[in-house]
Amino acid sequence: MEKSNLKCPFCGHEQEAEIPENKCLPFLECEECKKLITAKEGECCVICSYGDKKCPVGHKKKLQKKPRNYLRVTGFIVLIWLALMGTLLFVLTVFGSKIGMKTAFSREVKIVERSEFDIEDEYGKIQEDMALMLTI
Repeated sequence: MEKSNLKCPFCGHEQEAEIPENKCLPFLECEECKKLITAKEGECCVICSYGDKKCPVGHKKKLQKKPRNYLRVTGFIVLIWLALMGTLLFVLTVFGSKIGMKTAFSREVKIVERSEFDIEDEYGKIQEDMALMLTI
């Protein structure tokens, strides 16, 4: 087993400790002052915190790449998609009738001479369209 020289943060005493190959050493008792040495915040063990070498487990963890935050990226893509769809719907609603397109909000109507019966018939069609839109 490999060994590392540890320096006690309390009394400054240097002692030799064995480096475990497959696990971290989260605490160790100082041989001189008998206080419990614990790992620094952000470090995996006392060897990485106070030793002259790094433990193999902690070293492997630091070498591993951090996974990307896919939830954040996916949420951003969905947000952009919704903004584009909203813009497209707005453009079709406002300019659709001007370019001859029928949309859910605009209706292309030819204005001709109308009799009373034509107006009632057109009114009935509008009511049917509105009822259809409400059922959707």
